Amino acid sequence: MTFAAPPPLGGVVAVTCRVSYRLDDEPTVRARRLVYPSRVIASEEEISAASPLGVAMLGLSRGDRMPFRDNATGREHVVEIADIGPPRSTHDAVPPRPFDRLLRWSSQPVPAADQL
Repeated sequence: MTFAAPPPLGGVVAVTCRVSYRLDDEPTVRARRLVYPSRVIASEEEISAASPLGVAMLGLSRGDRMPFRDNATGREHVVEIADIGPPRSTHDAVPPRPFDRLLRWSSQPVPAADQL
């Protein structure tokens, strides 16, 4: 059985989107991809969706601003969304699940409980 992916959210920050943003009204615009925590590889190019900044950005649109607190320093910041790129493919948008193999159809009969 396969499931259709939900339609892209378009125009709002979602996991796997490339987000351009400013911090605290700085003139510099930064661009990073928002990723699931288990998928963070290159910290300079990615932001974990579970980080304070990542959580603050989720669901925002271009021009929206949101305050957040940096857990490491305790300082308050404001993030402003400058631009939002499309999310990666829907295959990349789904976090890995260790039980995927259990969800696949198998042509082998299921053993009886007393045979396990």
